[in-house]
Amino acid sequence: MDRNEFKLLTGKYPTAFELMRSLHEFGKYRFRPSCESGINQSEFQVLHCILHETSRGNKSVTITEIAKFLEIAVPTVTPLIKSLAQKKLIVREKDESDRRICRIRLSERGVAFQKEEFTKGLMKFQSIVTHLGEDEVSRFISILKKTALFMKTNFHQNSGSSDTCQCGGKSNND
Repeated sequence: MDRNEFKLLTGKYPTAFELMRSLHEFGKYRFRPSCESGINQSEFQVLHCILHETSRGNKSVTITEIAKFLEIAVPTVTPLIKSLAQKKLIVREKDESDRRICRIRLSERGVAFQKEEFTKGLMKFQSIVTHLGEDEVSRFISILKKTALFMKTNFHQNSGSSDTCQCGGKSNND
């Protein structure tokens, strides 16, 4: 698409284009680990997954469960688990009923790390609440939830994965 076609199209749908740009900007400000934490975004997501699943009553999780939660391939999770174990943020244990299965849980250090990072992140979001006010943020949350539901229902019909285009092939986001 050349510049004139782009201007014509975005001029025809200015609000949709501004929405697209605004949502793109949000992607830049995901909940990330602090720079001094020593872990990358992928490791942070694995820790979040383990915390999420164990807070629901599971004592530990498997690599397969982590992969499913994060919508990534099992071989992608394995090096992340190895790295987190080396950093002593997780503990790997053999499953009692099936020794072939490795169960993963947060170590004491991992729990403390997650608590610290969660608190830092929560304070960042509280600053938004303070800046905009409770009412405006509540309306914003309502709109975001409606938008997310619409996008979930209409944008990822084949797989639900953000890495798969609607035609079933891989996206170009990698």
